[in-house]
Amino acid sequence: MDLRGAPAGPGRSLLTTETRVDAADAAARRAFRACWLAVGLPSKRIRRSWLAAMAERAADPDPSPAA
Repeated sequence: MDLRGAPAGPGRSLLTTETRVDAADAAARRAFRACWLAVGLPSKRIRRSWLAAMAERAADPDPSPAA
């Protein structure tokens, strides 16, 4: 998995995630596809929650933990 940040204007950034797979052959592609059908949606939810948490922290002017 790759996490990237890029400038998106004054005071803004764009964060993206990317997952890549390079299957060795057709059988491996089929096996991965079956696996991804099971884990793809939960994986997407986790990545979106990470990105939301990063956006929230980036917007907080005081990064210290609440007392």
